[in-house]
Amino acid sequence: MRLPLFLILTSSLFSLSLNDAIIIALQKSDLVQEKSALKKQGEALYKESFSSFMPSLNTGYILSYNAPSTPRSAYVLNSFNIRFEYNLFNGLKDYYRILDSKEKKRRTEYALINERANIALKTKDAYIGALQSKALIEVLKERQKNIQTQKNKALQFVNQGIRAKNESLSMEIALSNTLISLQSAELSLEYYIKTLEQILKSKVFSDELEDIEIDEAKVLDTDEIFLSMLERNSEYLSLLSQLDSSKYQKKQLLGNFLPSVDLSGVKYWYIDGGRAASTTYGLQSQIRFSISWNLFNGLSDGYKLQASRYYELSLQSRINALKHEMYIQAQDLVRQYNLAKEQYKISTQTLQKAQENYQITNNRYAQGISTYTELIDAELLLNTAKTNIAQAKYGIASALAKVDYLLNKW
Repeated sequence: MRLPLFLILTSSLFSLSLNDAIIIALQKSDLVQEKSALKKQGEALYKESFSSFMPSLNTGYILSYNAPSTPRSAYVLNSFNIRFEYNLFNGLKDYYRILDSKEKKRRTEYALINERANIALKTKDAYIGALQSKALIEVLKERQKNIQTQKNKALQFVNQGIRAKNESLSMEIALSNTLISLQSAELSLEYYIKTLEQILKSKVFSDELEDIEIDEAKVLDTDEIFLSMLERNSEYLSLLSQLDSSKYQKKQLLGNFLPSVDLSGVKYWYIDGGRAASTTYGLQSQIRFSISWNLFNGLSDGYKLQASRYYELSLQSRINALKHEMYIQAQDLVRQYNLAKEQYKISTQTLQKAQENYQITNNRYAQGISTYTELIDAELLLNTAKTNIAQAKYGIASALAKVDYLLNKW
C-alpha cells in the first residue's frame, strides 16, 4: 500500500528507511510524471483509433451568387447541407490500426514501469552507497583511535630508550594514511547524500538513514532470473510490442492492395432560388455507394511493404541480441552476489579471530614482548576484516537492487 507523502515526510523527521526513500523519489520524479502523462496520452490515442469504425457527420452552409448571363437569370442561392460518410471496408487497415495503437499504449506503460524501476535503482544505489560509506567511516575512526593509542605507546617506549624511533615514525605514517582514507570515505558519504537529496528533492542527513538487513540464505539462480526477466523486463517486453506493431503495420500496408468501399449521403436545404438551382445545376439530396481500388501508384505500396519486412527482421535480431545480453547480465549479477555473500561469510568468521589476535598482540607489545611490525600486521588484519564485512554486506544489497531493476521491481 502506498503511503501518503506527508506521512512519509513526517515519519522521516527522525529516520528515513530505504522503502520510504523510494516512495518519495517516485512521487517527486519529473521523469516519472512525464512517463505517466505519456501513458495517459497513449490511452487517449488508443480510444481515438476506434473512431475509424464510426461514421462521420458534418454540416455546412453555402452562399452563392450566379453572375447573370442574361438579364433574367441572376439569383442568390442560400443552402444548408448535412453530410454523412461511412467506410464499409478499407482493407482491414482500420482494424490493424487499432491493434497497433494498443501496442503503442502498452509501450507507454512499459516506459513508465522502466522509469520507476530506474528511479528506484538510483535511490537504492545512493542509499546503499551512503550506508557503506558510513560503515567505512566507523571502521576508520576506530582504526584511527587504535593507531593513536599505539603511537602513544611507541613514543613512550622511544622516550624511555626501550624502542627505536622508527617505531614511532611508522605509527605516524599509518595514522596519516588512515586519516587520508577517512577523508576519502567522508567525501564519498557527502557525494551519496547529495545524490540522494537531488533524487528526493529534500534535505537528507546521514544520521537519518536506517540500516538495511540482508538475507544471507537467499539463493539466486541464473536461469530463474533470466526466465523472470523474459516475463517482467520492460525493455524486452517493449521490443516484443514493437515487433507486434511492425506486423500490424505490415498488414495495414497489405490493405492498400485491396479495394475501399464507402457509403455516403448528403441532404440540402435551400432558402432562396432552390427551384432555379435544382433546374440549372441539379443540386439535390444524394446517397452514394462507391468502390475504389488503386491499380498502380508507382510501386510505392510494394516498396513500403518490403521495407516493413526488413524492419521486422531487424527487430527480431535486436530481440535475440537483448536476450543474450540479459542472460549475461543475470550471470554477472549472480556471480557478484555469490562472491559478496562468500566474502561476508568468511569475513564475519574471521573478525572474531582478528579481534582476539589484535588484543593478544597489543598486550604483548605493551609488555615489550611483540615487535611493532607484529602489532601493525595484527591491526591491519582487524581493519581488513571489518572493511570486508562492510563492503560485502552492501555489495550483497547492491547486487539484489540490480536484480530488482532487471525484473522491474521496486
